[in-house]
Amino acid sequence: MRQTFVVFLCSLLMFVAAPQAGSAGGMNQVVIQTSGGAHGWEVELASDNASRSKGLMHRQEMAPKTGMLFRFDQSRVVSMWMKNTFIPLDMIFADQAGVVTHIHRGAVPHSEAIISSRVPARFVLEINAGEADQYGIAVGNRLAHPWILPGGEVQSGGSQQIMREMRFSLLPRILRNPREPLI
Repeated sequence: MRQTFVVFLCSLLMFVAAPQAGSAGGMNQVVIQTSGGAHGWEVELASDNASRSKGLMHRQEMAPKTGMLFRFDQSRVVSMWMKNTFIPLDMIFADQAGVVTHIHRGAVPHSEAIISSRVPARFVLEINAGEADQYGIAVGNRLAHPWILPGGEVQSGGSQQIMREMRFSLLPRILRNPREPLI
């Protein structure tokens, strides 16, 4: 009985985490391993200048546990702002290996103040303000996503094979022991 439930749950998670056909940029799952366990967000992807420039501008609302993952071409000090952004955000900056290096909590809507990564970053995860604290996200936690490969390598595209490998390797581990470190 328990085994049947786990198989059903894994199948459901694989379906939910699969990229949606026809969606602009695709949808993916980002998992952050914290001291309290693994927490996932459904994210839109921003990996080119146009999508990074637009970001979450002009959105009136964003569902809980959703956000946007930005990928930059190289690690560098990243500057963000909230111009034309209507919802308060937490910005999680991560290095090439997916390790969280800085968190800017509660970015103010419409502010043109520069929000800096402070140190070189390759990724920025924008989520609803308050979620970083709610889920215990801290500097040193690690993001897991198909773009981030072991050893700090970065996947250049949204490869279906990488996504499939992530679902089959990470999800069973998370279900077995949600507090086990992913990497």
